[in-house]
Amino acid sequence: MFTSKYLAINITGFPYSVLLRSPVNKFVKIVVTIIVIIGVSKLVQKVMLNKYDPKVVMTQLATEINATLPRQVDPVVTLTKVEFNGKLWQANYTVAKGNVIDLLKKDEIEAQAIQQICAGEMKRVLKENITIEYVIHYTDLQDTAQKQYITIPPNSCPST
Repeated sequence: MFTSKYLAINITGFPYSVLLRSPVNKFVKIVVTIIVIIGVSKLVQKVMLNKYDPKVVMTQLATEINATLPRQVDPVVTLTKVEFNGKLWQANYTVAKGNVIDLLKKDEIEAQAIQQICAGEMKRVLKENITIEYVIHYTDLQDTAQKQYITIPPNSCPST
């Protein structure tokens, strides 16, 4: 949990565990998934009150989080950097070498991320017309550096 004067944010809140294939054992995947479900829903517990400019808050938050990184999320995933450019909140994760990303699960993980964001406080970030993006850095079986992007645009949550 990362807390600033503006927000309390669970910086491990990306449901990447669905993308991972062995050698991560099943128990670790289940535990991480549970943590992610709880974490994303609490990603933004205190969101930009009207007296704060959301873009200023998000920029400050990125700076404060980056000062604490890299941060090991679990035995195979590390949060390495967050960035905010005024329209895009991007969280960069690195998967330890030897852990393969299952590209066939991208749609599943994207749907899970949207569901979690829209059910929690993070939907307020989307309402500010800010896109949320997760970038997963990994090495493929040919030992080549790769990136997987999961992008959640502002209009992803159903209107209520």
